[in-house]
Amino acid sequence: MHPEPRPEEAHVVRLVFRFLRARVSTRQIAAYLERRGYRRRNGKPFTPREITHIGRNPIYAGLRQHDHNWRDVRNGEGTKNVELVPAQWDSIVGEELFYEVQTILNDPKRRTVRPGLNFLTMFTKCAVCGGPLGVRKDGKATGFHVPPGIGA
Repeated sequence: MHPEPRPEEAHVVRLVFRFLRARVSTRQIAAYLERRGYRRRNGKPFTPREITHIGRNPIYAGLRQHDHNWRDVRNGEGTKNVELVPAQWDSIVGEELFYEVQTILNDPKRRTVRPGLNFLTMFTKCAVCGGPLGVRKDGKATGFHVPPGIGA
């Protein structure tokens, strides 16, 4: 016997899959859910990473993964080398929608970061003032931002 999905959580899952099928960005989906007051079970807002995790999770399609190597299809590598088999629970979104979303999420042309964003933005700190460093574009040059008053 498997528990029934919570209606409010199933609603969010369906929303996420519909938005992903429409090629709405994970950032926009997370922002939409935040504006509507939807939260994760822990009370925190959804992040783009969690939106992708929902979109890649086969349990919502009534599938379970079978792989003797214990690989997880949610790791961004899609479903290669993993057999998805019917599960003992009902689907929330259906297999057709699930596989359609996998095709979209696995599309190499899909942008997964905002243009102009550097992976070090906000993760590095200035050695002088301790403030966050970022990358900015000012016309022709791109480089690390130096806080005002420090000089270069």
